[in-house]
Amino acid sequence: MLMIEGVNVTLNSAARVWSMVAISKIFEAPSVIRDQVASWIMSNTTFVEVLPEEAFRIGYRLQLPDITQAAFRILVNELALEEAANGFEPGKPRRQVSVFGRRLGSPDDETVNVIQHAARAFIDRIVKQHHETVAPALFDRLNLAEWDNLRTLEHALEQEEGDPFVAIRRRLRSLMMDIQKSVTSNLNSVLNRCVDGYGDYAHLDKDRVLYTEPKDFKPLRDILLKFNGTQRLLCPIVSATIRNDMTRIINDVYFRQEIEYLKRELQLAVARAPRDKDFSSWGPVLQRIPENVLYQQRYSVREPWFNLGKLRRDLVDQLSITETWDRIKHRFQFALPLTRHMLLTLTDNEMKYLPLWAGGNDDGTGGVFEDFLPPAEMGPNGPGPAYHTGQTLLSETSSVSGSLMDEMEAMRIVGSTVAGSSVARSIDVQDGISTVYRPDRVVALGSSIASESFDDGASEFDRAVWAVPAAHQDVPGLDDMDMSVPRDDDSMSDATITSFGDDFDDDFDDDFDNGSALE
Repeated sequence: MLMIEGVNVTLNSAARVWSMVAISKIFEAPSVIRDQVASWIMSNTTFVEVLPEEAFRIGYRLQLPDITQAAFRILVNELALEEAANGFEPGKPRRQVSVFGRRLGSPDDETVNVIQHAARAFIDRIVKQHHETVAPALFDRLNLAEWDNLRTLEHALEQEEGDPFVAIRRRLRSLMMDIQKSVTSNLNSVLNRCVDGYGDYAHLDKDRVLYTEPKDFKPLRDILLKFNGTQRLLCPIVSATIRNDMTRIINDVYFRQEIEYLKRELQLAVARAPRDKDFSSWGPVLQRIPENVLYQQRYSVREPWFNLGKLRRDLVDQLSITETWDRIKHRFQFALPLTRHMLLTLTDNEMKYLPLWAGGNDDGTGGVFEDFLPPAEMGPNGPGPAYHTGQTLLSETSSVSGSLMDEMEAMRIVGSTVAGSSVARSIDVQDGISTVYRPDRVVALGSSIASESFDDGASEFDRAVWAVPAAHQDVPGLDDMDMSVPRDDDSMSDATITSFGDDFDDDFDDDFDNGSALE
């Protein structure tokens, strides 16, 4: 009440802050305490690291973006580590202690839903980054100027003829392959050696002791040794190890020697070539000698023709996995020193589940939790999720189908209703094929709709039974059958029925007397 009246009330403890937030909720006056609560938490960031669930609820209630984001990062990482170990099991009871020994709070269902979506997106991104990092085409995928120069030289040598150029091309490809193998093999093994290669466990454990109960505390190294590959990727030790070991991965001594060999062979090949030979397609590896310089050749090898150090620096800078630990690049508003062992660098794709005021994309409609749908430029295709997107490819179903299923599938693909259009549309909303009406139209049921039934005794059945076959539908033995087609559609004549019944009785009696009826 004093704060509502404008009286300054000191917030000097977490308990008082929590109490004032609860009271502001009762009085529906969060704006009264927002600035003071934000000031206290920003001066005591340990509160966010030790009690992220409570910090998230406070930030959410008072709409404090920085505090909400910081607590959200911690909660997402903890849940991602847990899910990476056990998989996504709906309804699974949540642990009481995090993988690092912190006692967990009790977030509400709405908060859990937001954190789960972000955690799954976080895992997918980190795993994808790792797969791209260890892919064989890593160097060609990245924008590496020095590597592009080698590729340009390789393509130019492929157009040259003669033994010197063949030898240079062979040595160049060997150098490029050795560099790629050295990087990919070391990156593949980083998940296994990152635990032993990391040397800051003592400081990290010292921070964890401050908020972990003795019975829940385990050395960080022992925890990481039990992690699987995905869990280790969710920790900053992997990216830090890659960044620190890149100098060792691209060994200067070995590769510099190969680079010098290639340089000498390039110089000899250029020197022995005719003076009027054009080497402009070789790229920046060679440089043109000015015309006013008295020199035998018009081109010479640039010095340095290949910069290994620049290639290494560009590789480290462009590897996205090496930037995952950098909190400054991810716009952290304040330091979180007690959580240095956690990977908190979420991207916009993970932060989008937060409300708009917290930097996310959740506007309250729930659309942020749904998958992206293609634009429906041509409108709905009837009831259900079928839409004319204008992007469906034409069907290539053969007119002569090999099976009944092929024919049914071919009947379900229909062309555009727009005259002259060659764009096909999506599969019809109905799963069946109408035998009376157009299959691409949804028809409401009603008494005025003709029946499609084909049951025994129905009018359609009678007409089909007594229909006269066409000329191309000759039935063998039809002429020998003593049948009369009735003129009345509803019933056969009495004479026909009597004749048919007498013949049937006589035949049955003869068969029974001969003993063939039981065979």
